[in-house]
Amino acid sequence: MILTNLQRKAVRVIQYDCISRVVAAREQVFHRGYAVGFNSLIALTS
Repeated sequence: MILTNLQRKAVRVIQYDCISRVVAAREQVFHRGYAVGFNSLIALTS
């Protein structure tokens, strides 16, 4: 089904504690998609 395929394409932002990327400090998944959630994504990374 097409909705199942779209669910896997969510934007995920991960902030790591150190350069080795072993321990994630924070993780957030945006389910809106790339275009609709763009402003929220930029606000999070700023």
